[in-house]
Amino acid sequence: MGKVISMVGTKGGVNKSTLALCLAEVFGNACIVDLDPQGCLWSWYNIRLNEKENKDPNVEIMVEFYGLEDLTVERLDELTEQYDYVFIDCPGESEAGVKTRTALVFSDLVIIPVQESEFDINSLLDNLAPILEDAQEANEKNGSIVFLPVFVHVMSSVEKTVSKFQGLGIDVLNAVFRERKVFKRFSEKGKTMSEYAATTKSSNNRIQAWAAQKDIQLITEQVKSYLKER
Repeated sequence: MGKVISMVGTKGGVNKSTLALCLAEVFGNACIVDLDPQGCLWSWYNIRLNEKENKDPNVEIMVEFYGLEDLTVERLDELTEQYDYVFIDCPGESEAGVKTRTALVFSDLVIIPVQESEFDINSLLDNLAPILEDAQEANEKNGSIVFLPVFVHVMSSVEKTVSKFQGLGIDVLNAVFRERKVFKRFSEKGKTMSEYAATTKSSNNRIQAWAAQKDIQLITEQVKSYLKER
């Protein structure tokens, strides 16, 4: 059975979709379930299907799009039979709505991207805390819930950043999602990060893409370590 990894947050714009896409490429044999009404990943996937140039034939990422309550447990089971990893991209739901609850209950690992500001941390804890304990009790997989610091300055220390999230009652990955411009543009024309790095004509963009890939690789290693502990 494949592993279900969900990106959950109380607001949009914290790189949940970008993170899901980057991780899906690195993990391989992956499907992304797009639950966000904006359908960013669903749009990316359809563009990818129509853009044949500069694509790596060895990179295959499936994306499925679902409305408010369309994703069934049966379909999720089918996906975990077919793929090694299923990434669920949840919308920002300030009051932990049905999509967030679904992700919390059926995931092997829930990743909560959050900025290192007191406002964001406190807001997230206030909104998610009431359902985290109930969700973990209902989760038959005994799944884990972890923070991932995002929008971290490129020069910031991983250790120093991570230390700000310790002692909050939720584990934190020993990795960060740095604030790199390349994360905003690599996915144009349905590309993945590795495809962008291989095809961009700018040496500066290529260097940024390589640095971004190192960030994602560190996050991947941390995620795999959590999954192995299960």
